Amino acid sequence: MITPTTAATPQILSGTQAPAADQTVLNSDYNTFLKMLTAQVMNQDPLNPLDSTEYASQLATFSAVEQQVVTNDLLSSMVSLLGSGGLSDLAGWVGQEVRSEAPAYFKGDPISLSVSQALSADYSVLEVYDDEGTLLQTHPLTPDQTSFEWDGLDDAGEPLPEGQYSFVVDNFTAGESIGLTPVSTYNEVNEALIDGGQIYLVLAGGFILTPEAVTGIRQ
Repeated sequence: MITPTTAATPQILSGTQAPAADQTVLNSDYNTFLKMLTAQVMNQDPLNPLDSTEYASQLATFSAVEQQVVTNDLLSSMVSLLGSGGLSDLAGWVGQEVRSEAPAYFKGDPISLSVSQALSADYSVLEVYDDEGTLLQTHPLTPDQTSFEWDGLDDAGEPLPEGQYSFVVDNFTAGESIGLTPVSTYNEVNEALIDGGQIYLVLAGGFILTPEAVTGIRQ
């Protein structure tokens, strides 16, 4: 069985569906978004046309969905190769940084985050939580913001303690929250292992996730 690398039992983050199912859902969302955007343009009021800024924002979201479909195809291929290649192939993950919705391990250096916002929101804020789930900070986001550099400083400008911090975007309309959207982080892989036939990646700080939860990889 997997043993945690820290005193606290780490959460295991995994994909909620098999890669083929993920692909079907993404393609469905992609086509639905295209139809909705086309209908919106065709039926807009000529006297009050769609604002160009909003149009650009929706196209950016459209492009992001398309890129996610391509990324999942590539990652599915990687997972398939790992599953058949054994431990020798798993060694290639160690030392790499993987992108997922896992908490980020803060060691004093700024952390780059990828944020997503609800299109229907009036405004959105980034929320920062410690490893006990306590809300520490909120940071306002600009309407088209897709990335955020978190410096890890408290209100006095001092670095927060080393450890895991989680992030989420809260979206608001008319002052009321309309739901949360995820934040992606990059974490270094400290260990890759197979347990019970399942591949696991152990991240810095001891957080564990499956390859299906990974949406990007970099050196």
